[in-house]
Amino acid sequence: MLAKHVLAVLLSVGASAIPFDKRDASAVLADFNTLSTDLSALGSAISSFDGTLNGALGVQQKEGQVETALKQTVSDVKASTAFSAADSTSVTNAVTGLEPSIVNVLNDLVSKKSGFDSVGVTSIVVSDLNSLHDLTGQLSTELQSKVTSGDASTISDEAARLDAEYKKAIAAYS
Repeated sequence: MLAKHVLAVLLSVGASAIPFDKRDASAVLADFNTLSTDLSALGSAISSFDGTLNGALGVQQKEGQVETALKQTVSDVKASTAFSAADSTSVTNAVTGLEPSIVNVLNDLVSKKSGFDSVGVTSIVVSDLNSLHDLTGQLSTELQSKVTSGDASTISDEAARLDAEYKKAIAAYS
């Protein structure tokens, strides 16, 4: 019985002694590498989408991976302290480097709309687009609070361009 009480006390002390896990630029840069890989896989799935339900499920699975990677990146940016000037530049370059992949995914998705319509998953595509749009906006907002003011302006401009691209894709499916 005493062992249970001692164990309970040790666990509660141990749990309260665990510091909040801060992140740094290296964690965020690793997240961007994952995101880049996942965007590439999503792009491939969309490009090879053949208008079948199985093909749509493959695209949905890859979209889920991108969504998970975005959520992790947002979380890690939130947990980061402000980036040094050098880290700010690295992070900004990484995020702006994703723009072509994102735009290609959105354009390819629009070009495949008739295939998604034919298998009856248009509402799922719209839902996924809205989720990705929202998460991209969250990421932009969080990043702007961690980078230098010049880099924040670059990220803000990038976010505005991506916002317009997302809106075009969402409108195409609505």
